[in-house]
Amino acid sequence: IVGLAVGHPLDTVKVRQQTFKEHGMIRIFLSTYRNEGWIRGFYRGLLFPALSAGAYNSLFFGNFGFVLNLLEYSDSPTSLRKFCCEWGPVDEHWHRNVIIAGAVAGATTTIVGAPIELIKTQLQVKTDPILSRRMRSKEEITGPYSCAKYIFKLGGIRALYTGGWPLLLRDTPGFSLYIVSYEHIVCLLQGKMEPEQRPKIVHEIIAGGFAGIISWIFLMPMDVVKSRMQADNLSNPKYKGVVDCLLKSYQEEGRSIFMKGMWVTVLRAFPTNATTFAVFQLCLENLPRLFPLSFPRGDEELQK
Repeated sequence: IVGLAVGHPLDTVKVRQQTFKEHGMIRIFLSTYRNEGWIRGFYRGLLFPALSAGAYNSLFFGNFGFVLNLLEYSDSPTSLRKFCCEWGPVDEHWHRNVIIAGAVAGATTTIVGAPIELIKTQLQVKTDPILSRRMRSKEEITGPYSCAKYIFKLGGIRALYTGGWPLLLRDTPGFSLYIVSYEHIVCLLQGKMEPEQRPKIVHEIIAGGFAGIISWIFLMPMDVVKSRMQADNLSNPKYKGVVDCLLKSYQEEGRSIFMKGMWVTVLRAFPTNATTFAVFQLCLENLPRLFPLSFPRGDEELQK
């Protein structure tokens, strides 16, 4: 939730920039502020992602940790490692394990993420009276509930997953790249760590920020496709699928379209991802103190 609050204003600018070819980053920012104000303009569409952030992030981190531990345990049942630099040299299977775990976790988040992204994107582009004139439907959409209701009325559950394929193609490799980059940067800053040692919070903030930038640079083309499909007029869509969106976007605006919104995404990536990882690690460190787990006396293996 904290990460969303930090990054949502720039995410709104990014979505509008990717969707409308006649507007640049600065012009969209100024237009949004003048016509809609700071809160009503830049934080449109935030409520639904904020309410579902717990489920989304729990699904990702839970699946990532589960798959990674499963793979590491199958390789060496006597030792599990969290960071690539922990306990000496990198294990020969470490990169494979993290890439697979990140891909599985990224793919599973699409189940929750596709409807969230669709509703968020529809609200972000429909609230600007100038930018969204050609995309407005006859039915008034005032918030996440009315938006979800309208989309469901158009095509049921399937309609709520509009843009799901490009989201899957973006997040499956994206989270793998993100986690690998994050842990390597942590180890570069921290150096070798002893068992059970946690990296410094400042190192996690820096690593989270730069890992977000690295991953987004490679994911921009598919993010543009996702934004365009989800911002489309759902009652009369222009794009029939991922390939159709790729071809039409290229024919209309050339190769440059697939990196549209990159600079605002880079500006957004560092504070958003740095904040997310910082809060996540603070929760990991402090929640066990607030909610301690009890184990049978003498059961050291279970406690571990």
